[in-house]
Amino acid sequence: MARRDRETAGLDSCEHLVDECRLLISDLLTAVPALTVLATSRQTLQLRDECVVEIGPLSFADGDPKRSDAMRLFTSRAAEVAPGTDLSSPSAQAAAVAVCRRLVAHAEARWAGSEQVLAYRHVNDAFPDICAALDHLLAVAPAEGLDLAARVGFFWSCCGHLHEARAYLERGLALHGVPQSVRGRGLWALGVVLVLQGEYDQAEQLGTVCTRLAQQGEDDEAALAAAYLLGITYLMTGRPLAAHTAAERALSDTQADVGSAARLRCRLVAVFACTALGALSEAETLARRLLADCDRTGEVWARSYLDYQLALLALLQDRPRDAAVHARAMLQGKQLLGDRFGTALGIDVLAAALAEDGREEDAALLSGVGQAYWHAVGHVQRGTPELAPVRERTRQLALAALGEDVYALARRRGAQDTEGGLVLALDDGC
Repeated sequence: MARRDRETAGLDSCEHLVDECRLLISDLLTAVPALTVLATSRQTLQLRDECVVEIGPLSFADGDPKRSDAMRLFTSRAAEVAPGTDLSSPSAQAAAVAVCRRLVAHAEARWAGSEQVLAYRHVNDAFPDICAALDHLLAVAPAEGLDLAARVGFFWSCCGHLHEARAYLERGLALHGVPQSVRGRGLWALGVVLVLQGEYDQAEQLGTVCTRLAQQGEDDEAALAAAYLLGITYLMTGRPLAAHTAAERALSDTQADVGSAARLRCRLVAVFACTALGALSEAETLARRLLADCDRTGEVWARSYLDYQLALLALLQDRPRDAAVHARAMLQGKQLLGDRFGTALGIDVLAAALAEDGREEDAALLSGVGQAYWHAVGHVQRGTPELAPVRERTRQLALAALGEDVYALARRRGAQDTEGGLVLALDDGC
């Protein structure tokens, strides 16, 4: 695109090649100082003069899916793959939406097993199509729309779509004529999103409502899910005893399948709570027991958080090299899932392990990589309170060893080269 007084270059979907796009844009701006670059990305590029504009979900039209921008995008994508495809009729639109619903239901049903990684990839790849399906359903079938938003919400909360998950869930929950069971699942998914966005008071309120709904419906799986939501809220607000009580009570009072997703998540809360309470031996025993169960089923999400806990336990016990091994294992799992929140946490813990092991410059560089990931997730560094002093000690060790200028330079290098930083993070020889 060009004008007489200004030239503009456009780059689309930069999140797939962040470092390459960053270098390309830097070179272009050096060669053509008057150039304006318009880039779309799910992750910021961390350039000096970058101006970030957040774009929400595509617009929708109540009662008329033909006027929905999201449905028009879905239709155009279908036509590209299968020329001649006509999605203008109600039956064709319903069939297209059904594809997305089946994909998400399939992914959710296999969340806790060996197909978990594939499930995350399918849901992530279908992101724009699921958005189109949600716009359609929320306009013409509110209960089905909220059900889909609730099912996909947990996936999206891990993979950089917090804002979209919240927007669709809040839209669905504002509609009438939704069964209580579906509303309960929607409230739970919204609660998880709110925890990750740092809105703990509202998340706790939703967890309490979900607990009451589960009791009314005599739904053990829903009761475990509610306990998980309350548990992570308590953990994030420095109340590990309350988290431990909520998780253990739900685990003992319910009869849900031992391999269910909600039971798995509650067991994970119990591990986190023991660590925060200082019961390190019990935390490690519970963690290794649950890790063995995850290995038997091929589950990755919870296993990677167990490696995070084992890394933190090793740091607290002055075993930085063991901590680094577990932190790298966590990062490998989170990378497989595309879990940006978990990746950011893993980088922070690995940076701490390297700093304790006398690798202060590598630790500073990884701190910069972690900063870029937290920025991409959409908020400042999060994590349970016991991680805060670990991060601060990492900063102090690196500053003392490197000095302010070298420390700042290393962090800046990490923020500008996240891909190279991740290669460093995953290198056992680092």
